[in-house]
Amino acid sequence: MAGTEGEHTLRDIMSCLKGISTRLEVVENKLSSLDKLEARLSSVEKDMKSLCVALESRIKTVEDRLLKLQDVTEGVDIAIAQVTSRVDHMEKERTNFRDDLSYLKAPSMRNLIFIGLPVNNTSENETPEVTEKKLREHLHAA
Repeated sequence: MAGTEGEHTLRDIMSCLKGISTRLEVVENKLSSLDKLEARLSSVEKDMKSLCVALESRIKTVEDRLLKLQDVTEGVDIAIAQVTSRVDHMEKERTNFRDDLSYLKAPSMRNLIFIGLPVNNTSENETPEVTEKKLREHLHAA
């Protein structure tokens, strides 16, 4: 029986089983490596999730601070507009006060008599410009 072509010997079967056993060991080693990789990947996945949670928390904090800064900026813009309006109003009032002061001073200055000014006898009536020039020179010299 052992000598016919269709039958395999016990040695052939053992050799075949040995080959299968070797291949199974290689597969088991690879599966063990895959288990280690799976554990590492699981650890990395947990780390990534915790980083995502931390980033989301940080983003939320930054967004809240940004909203507060926007509110403050809007308040400052409103205050600047109010101050600008008040300054413009005060400048207009100052101009009005100056005009009023000049108006009030004008009547009292009309009757001033200046002594020591040279008089031009050649012409009886001086132009206002010539008179003003003489007064300015006299006041500047005094």
